[in-house]
Amino acid sequence: IIVINPYQIPAESVHQAKRIQQEFLNLGVSVDIITDTFLRNQICSNTIKSTLDGVEFAVYLDKDKYQSEILESLGIKLFNSHKSIRVCDDKGLTTLALMDKGVNLPKTIFGALCYNKDMPVDKVWAEKIASSLGFPLIVKESFGSMGKGVYLVNDFDELVFIMNELKLKPHLFQE
Repeated sequence: IIVINPYQIPAESVHQAKRIQQEFLNLGVSVDIITDTFLRNQICSNTIKSTLDGVEFAVYLDKDKYQSEILESLGIKLFNSHKSIRVCDDKGLTTLALMDKGVNLPKTIFGALCYNKDMPVDKVWAEKIASSLGFPLIVKESFGSMGKGVYLVNDFDELVFIMNELKLKPHLFQE
């Protein structure tokens, strides 16, 4: 099977899935394209009640880490493993995974998570980020795709503003 997301189905995703399907057909392998709503397996009596029978392999083109783990626990081999999906969906985990792997990473500082929306941003913390990375700098939400949640920050006031906007979300700062 080739699994795509049921809600965000841009033409590129459908095209990508159809191209992969065609390449499998060229190799004599029949595969179905399904949305992961078809995968909404249930956990009953501490076991997974699966809707899939006879599926051995999946190309997983979604980012639902719960469903990818369920598929692997059912013995279905994923082209892009649950671990890779989980790591690549989180920019912080991606950065940590690429350390010491020969990738020239930008200087990165992980944002401090706040658990109280009414707490102001610590300006001393903002000053440390600014002095370490300089301006302009990039702020990235840890979760997001295709440039969403990525911000160019040109000065200290913008930095404090974006820190206030993102303080309740995992994020990171990069030179």
